[in-house]
Amino acid sequence: MKFLIVFILSFSSFAQTAQQLRDMLNGNSFEQYEKLFEDMIKDIEELDRTQFEDYNKLFDRSFMKQLQILGGKRQTYQWKETKTDRMIVFEGRLDESADPVIEIKNDFFEIKGTFIQDYTLNGRRNLSKTMLNLKVSLPKDVDSSKVRYENKENNFLVIFPKKTKTKPTKPIRSPLKKNNSDVII
Repeated sequence: MKFLIVFILSFSSFAQTAQQLRDMLNGNSFEQYEKLFEDMIKDIEELDRTQFEDYNKLFDRSFMKQLQILGGKRQTYQWKETKTDRMIVFEGRLDESADPVIEIKNDFFEIKGTFIQDYTLNGRRNLSKTMLNLKVSLPKDVDSSKVRYENKENNFLVIFPKKTKTKPTKPIRSPLKKNNSDVII
């Protein structure tokens, strides 16, 4: 009796294999495999694209820092002044897609970002990127709460209006009135 049960179990597993063989011969398994493989390729391409974009950003940051260390320009900004404003002028247009960080805290201006310069040299168009991480102390005569920015084609301007000067009012000083309890020396 034990022999009969084992034989039935082995026969059912053979039937399952025969069904799979029939599916393969009909082409159903190949179609399923092909669809599964196409889905895998789409998923891998999507993963590669997102990783490649992240890799490109990291490469740009690292490569640009290395180039700057090896002899890039040190002077990347300059102060300019008008009657009503003081401004910091950066060479190049700020790349807003590279997630720049601009903060004004405790009388300091800090910027972390990528600047792009597009210029022509010897008849050829050149494009350069500069990574900048800068912290500058602000003059006391500017109003940092009213700062404004202008991202022009070849310059990035940070404009600080000057504080309006008010004449300090001195208290009027007058001599003390004579008091009978004063001691005279």
